[in-house]
Amino acid sequence: GHWNETKAHEPWDTPELRDIVRNAYTYGTALPGKDSRAMAGQEFTDESANIACLAPADDLGISRVVPFEGKDIPARRWILGKYLARGFASALVSPPGTGKTTFLAAAAIAIVAGRDDVVAMQVHERTRVLIWNQEDDEDELKRRIAATMSAFGITWDTLNIDGEIGLFLGSGVRRALQMAKRSGTGGIVAAKDVPLIQKYCAANKIGVVIFDPFVELHPAEENNN
Repeated sequence: GHWNETKAHEPWDTPELRDIVRNAYTYGTALPGKDSRAMAGQEFTDESANIACLAPADDLGISRVVPFEGKDIPARRWILGKYLARGFASALVSPPGTGKTTFLAAAAIAIVAGRDDVVAMQVHERTRVLIWNQEDDEDELKRRIAATMSAFGITWDTLNIDGEIGLFLGSGVRRALQMAKRSGTGGIVAAKDVPLIQKYCAANKIGVVIFDPFVELHPAEENNN
């Protein structure tokens, strides 16, 4: 619409615009439309079909509990121990230089190979894993993988899932990945790499993605959830 062409540089994509409008309605101090006198008389096309409608302020999504059976609730889909589950984000936090990257590489191999002994956690589901390291190049990542495979006697055949190697690598040294960026209003919104990663993982049936270190993939305060 006209607002995107004249106000946003570069033009906002749909997720950014949705966040901006939602924040304006949530945190704005004046009534919606209060300062729109300057726009009077201008013609606009109807973009409502392309924008997700905001829920009314009184629609909080609250409902009375209907009796249910516990057995009917879907179980969490654990992949590794009680640490990684499908549909959830997990964090590994420790001071620098304590072995997080080495552990994550070993965890990835354990998941792909289906080996409980590698990181002393049960592998509930074998699945393909993508390791993205924003700081180390691919040769360094391969050194860690080779060391883990050698230590546990893991062969390349062991890493086959449906006839193909189930381990994927990406390095920010060659091409930095950005998962979030600052919006025009000063907030944090998803960056354009997010749908690219989502599309790649869906196309390659990747069940676990490891971002290491995640703080290097966004401009937000590290301790701000």
